[in-house]
Amino acid sequence: MKMPGIGQDEMRKFLLLNLALAALAPITAQAQKTAPAPAKRALTYADLADLSLASRVAAAVRVRTAVRLKGADAATVLSGRRRFLVTADVIALIRAKESIPPRITYLIDVAPDASGKFPKLTKGEAIAFALPVAGFPGEMRLVSPDGQIAASPDNLAKVRAILKEAEGPDAPPVVTAVGDAFHVAGNLPGEGETQVFLESEDGRPVSLSILRAPGKPPLWSVALGEVVDQGAEPPRRNTLTWYRLACALPATLPDSSVASLEPDSAKLAREDYRAVIEGLGGCPRSLAIRPGT
Repeated sequence: MKMPGIGQDEMRKFLLLNLALAALAPITAQAQKTAPAPAKRALTYADLADLSLASRVAAAVRVRTAVRLKGADAATVLSGRRRFLVTADVIALIRAKESIPPRITYLIDVAPDASGKFPKLTKGEAIAFALPVAGFPGEMRLVSPDGQIAASPDNLAKVRAILKEAEGPDAPPVVTAVGDAFHVAGNLPGEGETQVFLESEDGRPVSLSILRAPGKPPLWSVALGEVVDQGAEPPRRNTLTWYRLACALPATLPDSSVASLEPDSAKLAREDYRAVIEGLGGCPRSLAIRPGT
């Protein structure tokens, strides 16, 4: 197998290194056998955020060549997919944690479309979400088997917005767990306040505040700091704060969060937490495989 600009030895080294990395990826053998093809629906905000935030390089590229690999070089490909060695020209860098050359190379495992046909890669434009391969300048590893998407104007605009917000000074932290919850009853029946503390990756304080008044639906907000603003509103859908909550919080309040509460207070805290989850509206995704799964 020959490819312009890449010698046989260099290509073999690249393949062996990337295949070794693929073997270390957190995709189990069972998942490799059963993973479905990507859903043919519009990508959701969560899909784009998953890919964008997992990457160190996000680039709009134009594919120069795509050579299909078979045999041992495609031994770890998910069922139903085909593996290609891609060389692409970088059109625009959206995110780059380190400098990269104007031409990059990576492996991609492609799924067929709804009709069973495989898309043509050569000369196509795409967004690649990748991690550089240490010691091999210009060689990348996609963050997921679904780590290349169409470079539509809509996708480009959304990815840029996500990364701009994520790299801004007020970016919300990554939520890692639910901490303690507290409930304080009000003066009137049906009145009260629940506060739920969340744990974050960088240790910054994050908390949920839920207020109940008789005959009214609960009002909730999130505080990204020590001060709780009682007049704050829930985060807008398809924003990074919404994503950090909707895609990380468990569906129900953990028992450990209410272990110190009286049964009645624990019951109300669980109900108030459920109001938050319902208000967030879930975390819909369309991609078959997320980064890190």
